[in-house]
Amino acid sequence: MLRRALNALTPDDLVVLAAEQVPDNFDPRRAARSRRYEYRIWNRPEPSPFWRRYAWHIPWALDLDPMRAAAHALVGERDFSSFRAAGCDAAHAVRRVLLSEIERRGDLVVYSIEATAFLRHMVRNIVGSLVEVGQKRRSADFAALLAARDRTLAAETAPPQGLCLVEIRYERREA
Repeated sequence: MLRRALNALTPDDLVVLAAEQVPDNFDPRRAARSRRYEYRIWNRPEPSPFWRRYAWHIPWALDLDPMRAAAHALVGERDFSSFRAAGCDAAHAVRRVLLSEIERRGDLVVYSIEATAFLRHMVRNIVGSLVEVGQKRRSADFAALLAARDRTLAAETAPPQGLCLVEIRYERREA
């Protein structure tokens, strides 16, 4: 009942899947165990009028194998300074990535990443570099890019329209 009422009040681009009572001191930002984002790339020569607001149009072929190798290098606890935006106010750049993978879904190339926390523009900065890997303009050696801890060595930030927050995970409380 509460879920249905909340969905009636939210904008069309937001859906409440579950709702439960929490203590008054619950902080949804700090209590989250992980967040998962997807970044969508419309990968065909012609743009899509349907996906233009929800995906980055890349008209050139992308080689997904080296992109997958680069994405895999991000899994684990790493210093993501090379993908940190200017003006990021995080105390440090160390983050733990639980999942980092790329798949093709028809004409969409979808990058999925799940982490315990993210830096400002971290996902979009990663995607910009992954696209350069897929275009053979950059090495797939993301371990070296991470080790450099230098934002100027990574690619330009990917545009915002491909980014979507897919899930926030919370620790389940036992009743």
